[in-house]
Amino acid sequence: MKNIFITGVTSYLGKNLLNKLDQYNVYGLINKTHLDPKKNFVPLNLNLDDLNLFFNQKGIDTLIHLASNSSGFYEDNVESLVNVNVQLSNKILQATKNSTVKKVIYSGSYLQNVKQNPLNFYSISKQIFENLLENFTVKNNIQSVSIQFGDIFGKGDSRDKLIPYLLTNEDKSQVKFKSNGLGCFSPIHISDATDLIISEIESPFINKFEKKVGFTKIISVKEFVHLYKKIRNKSFESIFNTEDPVEEMVINFQGTYYVPEISLEKSISEL
Repeated sequence: MKNIFITGVTSYLGKNLLNKLDQYNVYGLINKTHLDPKKNFVPLNLNLDDLNLFFNQKGIDTLIHLASNSSGFYEDNVESLVNVNVQLSNKILQATKNSTVKKVIYSGSYLQNVKQNPLNFYSISKQIFENLLENFTVKNNIQSVSIQFGDIFGKGDSRDKLIPYLLTNEDKSQVKFKSNGLGCFSPIHISDATDLIISEIESPFINKFEKKVGFTKIISVKEFVHLYKKIRNKSFESIFNTEDPVEEMVINFQGTYYVPEISLEKSISEL
């Protein structure tokens, strides 16, 4: 049985992933949010300096790094983004040196590579760590993968995100948005996101770094809101913020989009 260590286990993605890992021994790094232990899960509040010793004592073979800061994308939150998404992430990665950890699975963002230049400081910070991960993989004989996820959604999501906001307000006559609607959006259901991670857990060991696409066809926020209204048969008036400076998106991505197991129509209609 594999021994897995997860950061960000209390996040929306982390909690849903944990529910699918009954066949593994799982340890989760927690901070302020409480999680009850389960038969195969132990929540831990560890000092990062003790991680290497813990990895070796428990024979951790797979590190799943989901923890990140996405609370502010722009200049006013740069220090916090760097502290969590780069410095803390790198400290956790360095703890796998000379340990039993042979595979690292990282939750990246589609915003890293959809434009020639990163969209914001959040995507810059995610890209910096991805670069560190790639370099670390080559030097330390491990396997790593960065799954660049789209906008994850599903039932029980209370985060300050577009789809939960729409669900809360869809029966109003008008719905106001903070943005001008021209930004990127790439919906992926939580079940697809967790299955992508599990497929990497179960994949055979290969000493290399890989980037995987975990996002669907990128559309604008306006386009998605239109689709949402059509799928859920809603008629609210969409009022976008015309003073928002975000420019119309120009997508630079040249690869193949992820094809979800659950169609957008089905997953949105069942929320």
